[in-house]
Amino acid sequence: MLRTLLAIGFWVGIATSYLFAQNQKKANNLINETSPYLLQHAYNPVAWNRWEPRSLKQNDQDRLLIISIGYSSCHWCHVMEEETFSDDAVAALMNENFINIKVDREENPDVDQLYMRAVQLMTGTGGWPLNVVALPDGRPIFAGTYFEKDQWVAILEQLITAYKNDKDKLYDFAAQLAEGISGLNPVIKSSVEADFEPQVLDAAMLQWTQQWDQSWGGLTEDRQKFIQPGQLQYLMQYAYLSHQQTVDDYIENSLEIILQSGIVDQLNGGFYRYSTDPYWQVPHFEKMLYDQGLMLSFLAAAHQRYKSPLVTKQLNATFDFLVQSFQNPEGGFSASFDADTPLGEGGYYLFTSDEIQQVAQENLKAFCELFKVDLNTPSFENKFHLQWNTSAAIFGTPEGIGRFEDWISDLKNIQQARLAPKRDDKIVLSWNAMVLKGFVRAYQATSDQKFLDAAVQLCDFINQNMTKGDLLFHTFQNGKPAIDGYLEDYAFYVEALLALYETTANTDYLTQATVLTQKAIALFEDQEQLFFNFKSEDDHFVDLILVEDGVIPSANAVMAENLFRLGTLLDREEDKKRVVSLLQNMQPSILVHPSNYYRWANLWMYQAHPFYEIVIVGQEAQQKTLEFGRNFLPNALFQFSERASALPLLEDRYFEGETYIYVCQNKVCNLPVMDVKKALDQLHKTEQVLFGN
Repeated sequence: MLRTLLAIGFWVGIATSYLFAQNQKKANNLINETSPYLLQHAYNPVAWNRWEPRSLKQNDQDRLLIISIGYSSCHWCHVMEEETFSDDAVAALMNENFINIKVDREENPDVDQLYMRAVQLMTGTGGWPLNVVALPDGRPIFAGTYFEKDQWVAILEQLITAYKNDKDKLYDFAAQLAEGISGLNPVIKSSVEADFEPQVLDAAMLQWTQQWDQSWGGLTEDRQKFIQPGQLQYLMQYAYLSHQQTVDDYIENSLEIILQSGIVDQLNGGFYRYSTDPYWQVPHFEKMLYDQGLMLSFLAAAHQRYKSPLVTKQLNATFDFLVQSFQNPEGGFSASFDADTPLGEGGYYLFTSDEIQQVAQENLKAFCELFKVDLNTPSFENKFHLQWNTSAAIFGTPEGIGRFEDWISDLKNIQQARLAPKRDDKIVLSWNAMVLKGFVRAYQATSDQKFLDAAVQLCDFINQNMTKGDLLFHTFQNGKPAIDGYLEDYAFYVEALLALYETTANTDYLTQATVLTQKAIALFEDQEQLFFNFKSEDDHFVDLILVEDGVIPSANAVMAENLFRLGTLLDREEDKKRVVSLLQNMQPSILVHPSNYYRWANLWMYQAHPFYEIVIVGQEAQQKTLEFGRNFLPNALFQFSERASALPLLEDRYFEGETYIYVCQNKVCNLPVMDVKKALDQLHKTEQVLFGN
């Protein structure tokens, strides 16, 4: 206890000194912002302004723009802020010659995506901080990521000279670069009818498998590894529908390795953003909300598919971590946790040799076996990062399990005496929608009521705080919504609402999903392309249509699946035809690079393989729907009702005192049955007839 109080007093003293020092500085125009990232720069001597598209259009000062983009948990953003943007001489150069704009990429993902394309075109790589120099109209002429102070000054001086002496050349270059950025919209209208034969994806899958790291998971060429839950979920679906045991083995092996590795916070739950090595041992220690949400959905599906105790443990640990650490008092979930503390990068999560020996005492060998610690080989900066070993001998006896629980408690006590990483309390709608969907999928897979209760609570928070009629807001900060919703907010929230409807049969969720989808079409539709713009107002120098799947799936792909599900639930043929048209245009990309278009590939497989509408009507409908949840059925949509309903798939199927299950394809149904096992038999027999498996 004394140690804890001393540590708290020490950090309070440091924080007080820091605030006093900051108050002696003059604040810039970011001082009234709510974004933690922007506020981190509010006392820089640089005359920062926030991003305002309208002010760009009115920029008549004939000065170049510096557009610097980052986010609050970004390690190298902190480094550049401390070493470069806090320097008076650098600030004087920037203030005299440029209009300086700071962007929180989580508030303005459209700006981030736009200029990320520029840096990728110019350098072949990307990352944060993302630093751009642009003409007064916003078109970039230079882009890069992190720069040391002397490098940054040299670059700026060269650009100042070039703008004075060769302005025409810079404008010509900017025009060419803008054309190149526009050309990165990979959507090309195709008149060729899509080929939805199941084997069409096999050749691309074979090429993809050659890149797999069969020993450690991920790709062999990656020096840093991201978990990529969307890719893994597509592969799991592909393996199931195509009966590819090799693919299934790869996923199961990868999961076993990842969930015992250093990319998981084995003490507190949750996932770090990525591993800095090919073996998943040492992570980059920031934690992002979207990773937790996407992993919840994937782990729920993996629980259905593999019935692994390790997967179930991590599913529950991730939920507990979210509720205990990420959730705000208002009810939404924060954006991220920083990697840095005063103890250095990852300092909160690492342990010294002395601390390990203090906890383990005479059982040091067993401790090191359990947490995969080699005291002769520190993990990171002479400290040790804990992993997990499910086969450790300590789990063999009740005494060993009790010792393990004591170790966990002691390790957490050591952490609690430290200053915890900063949390960015900004609530991002699209990321919260991913968590909401993850809660629903976890409930479907486990029938554990805690998941559904959390989902309903989160949905209520969003509806009360981040919606206005049929409009959505992108963020909620300091008790108020801010920033008009982007395509991703509408797409991911509709997806979550449809999952809630599928699980609860509450038609309010279905109605809201329908209304928001129509609003998204009105706001974002590109009439020429059939696809959707990222932002409703055209205030950038090129249109921004994003269709490629990254760690976060493409909002266009999620919109397409929403249309498919709504079209099926509400019998709207125009929606389903639109999905086929979208897939027709995307097919060349899907068939060549399914890893970069995995969410589209998921949807493509719904067309190539039988897709089932499983309709359950009667007093036991919800219970039987949960029984189905024990099974991995990626190619099925569920709709149930405990009473009579006029919805297309439910109409005229209610019979008092009975509960019937209908297994249908395109509204053509098998004879109704009353037993879930018999319904599953119908489903599998259909596949055997079609594919002979």
